[in-house]
Amino acid sequence: LKNRYAVVIGNEDYASRSGSLSPDVNVDFAENDARVVADYLRDVFGVPADNLHLVMNATAGEMRREINWLANVVRAEAGNAEVYFYYSGHGLPSGSDRTPYLIPVDVDGQQPELGVSLPDLYSQLTAHPVRRAHVILDACFSGGARNEELVAMKGIRVVPKKDAIPPNLLVWASSSGSQASGVYREQMHGHFTYQLLKALQSADEQASLGELFDQIKRQVDLTTAREGFQQTPQALAAPTHASTWPSWTIR
Repeated sequence: LKNRYAVVIGNEDYASRSGSLSPDVNVDFAENDARVVADYLRDVFGVPADNLHLVMNATAGEMRREINWLANVVRAEAGNAEVYFYYSGHGLPSGSDRTPYLIPVDVDGQQPELGVSLPDLYSQLTAHPVRRAHVILDACFSGGARNEELVAMKGIRVVPKKDAIPPNLLVWASSSGSQASGVYREQMHGHFTYQLLKALQSADEQASLGELFDQIKRQVDLTTAREGFQQTPQALAAPTHASTWPSWTIR
């Protein structure tokens, strides 16, 4: 498994970077999400410790540096790399074209385009031949948030634009459409990340990703329904892989 690489980012503390933001906009437990996901990528998925970068409260420059690192190892591995990118934190759509962005801690939300656009992330990870690329997002792009929104959306939820997923890339997103992604306070994780970790606890190395995702989706739907809202994770893949990715295994 020496050809597996991962970048894990937990963006929790936005307020300390800006005098205009209240601590209420921070993403509760995003650091905890990232820390435990990194452990599971190493211990369950077999990503070597030297190939795993864990970054807390990443700035725009740090996020771009880590994505560039992943893209560069994909190039150097010449089609043999399997890469993982996990993100817990704020997401926002750009106002003009609804492109979804990951928001670094030094971007206040008024200009989401200063963050990392998902289409750019997808294209960078697949710019060179790659065996498989996995993007796992515990964030929403509708203007909803775990606590308070990073920028006032006047209660209006936006359906972010969907972009084509390149071949060999699988995206697991914590919510769909205009939904928010909630926090499971009792477990100190995002709902989606908690159910991902719980599913991995009981999975063996030959567990299929399709079975894993179905379990996660079912449990997130159930636990959020009990709390009085709806959150439905979604899996996105290129049409060429839509029928094959569910049979991919953990190792």
